Amino acid sequence: KEIFRLAIAGFAIIIVTGVLMFMSAATKYMGSDPFAIKLGLLALAIALQFAMHKVPGMYAGSTAGKVLACVAMLCWFGVAYAGRGIAFEILLSPTE
Repeated sequence: KEIFRLAIAGFAIIIVTGVLMFMSAATKYMGSDPFAIKLGLLALAIALQFAMHKVPGMYAGSTAGKVLACVAMLCWFGVAYAGRGIAFEILLSPTE
């Protein structure tokens, strides 16, 4: 509970900077497969983060909590990996 406010502040910063970065090249991002994958994984990761706080005994080492935490962590790594994919796709695509 103590860290929840920091997590929300970090989430707000991520959303604001992400929207600003998207606006810089929206037409390139909209046609990008890695961008679609990133947004899907991001939505799933955020949903899992909020769901984890609802699992009884999550922080006491419950099996369901551990599974949710592992899946959420994989989603976050997928978000980062897809973000790198966006950069490489845009870098390697022919200029307009």
